[in-house]
Amino acid sequence: MKKERVLIRFRPEIYECFELEAAYQGLRVGTIANQLLISELNKAASVKPEHCVVFGSEDYAAIPEGKRSSYYVLPESKDIIEYLPEQTGKRGAKPINKQVTFYLTEDQLETLKKIVRIQDIRKSMDHGQIVTYRFAVLGLLLNNEALDRKPPVIH
Repeated sequence: MKKERVLIRFRPEIYECFELEAAYQGLRVGTIANQLLISELNKAASVKPEHCVVFGSEDYAAIPEGKRSSYYVLPESKDIIEYLPEQTGKRGAKPINKQVTFYLTEDQLETLKKIVRIQDIRKSMDHGQIVTYRFAVLGLLLNNEALDRKPPVIH
């Protein structure tokens, strides 16, 4: 089965969570990151598309009492953007933001595309075309308990 490659850079605070989890499980960082993302993609795919909502949105507010468990709730864009790597790459400087390559099946990629559209973050699409998956990938990963240990971002 052919898999699509999606390359994403992460801030040290996020990458460190992958490293901790990888050390704990005795696996490689990329393997752990892929497992965590696929786990969240499966959770998002397991609910109806209209049950995938962004925290704090009108759709989120409209969730009937006691029905939250049948929804997949994505973090707000401000919370995702806070954990995006800063674009401060000086020529010749060693990047502090490490890259992870994700390998996704066609179905997983379709779910990721749906997430991008649900999030509706301005920088992720251009004239209806998806230009980056980084907001969607990070939003999904921030929902995973393995990232609960991340320290707050210090600017």
